[in-house]
Amino acid sequence: MKKWNYQTHRYDDYTVPEDWKVSMYETDMEKEINCAECGKLMKYGESLTSQRIFGDSGVFGYAVCRECHESGLKERISMKTVTKEQCEAALGSISDAIEEYCLVVNKDVYGRLEAARDVINQLIEEHEKLEKAHKKLLSLWGEDLYAWRGETSQLLQDAGFEDASKYLDAAWEL
Repeated sequence: MKKWNYQTHRYDDYTVPEDWKVSMYETDMEKEINCAECGKLMKYGESLTSQRIFGDSGVFGYAVCRECHESGLKERISMKTVTKEQCEAALGSISDAIEEYCLVVNKDVYGRLEAARDVINQLIEEHEKLEKAHKKLLSLWGEDLYAWRGETSQLLQDAGFEDASKYLDAAWEL
């Protein structure tokens, strides 16, 4: 028999008094057995599976009374409770490990991430320039069509659309 230790996360050897009749499985639900934890007499059909006392393989739990089963559940649950501080500490450790991996182990990946960041920043700057040019064009629309045409043509050329600029100029002449 083994007893799970929730503190150490290991099985400890466990024995019951020789006169106890403990069981992991019975076909007779009326058979009198002892709770594998406290020794209380009960019918096997009234028993529950222990959260602490297991066979030597550690796979199957012994039969226990309701009180010992509930006590085992409470202990099991209490050991799984994680505080906000523990989560934050774990997250910090994970972040540190990721940063170290990127910086030390895989500089290539980190370099590609930096390059991607630079491209994103460049796209943001270009977007802001286009947004500013768009506002300028909107302010000219209906005011001075020749200024609007000139600004639009220049924007198309600056953006690398020389052919589109030529089509605009040609359409304007019609």
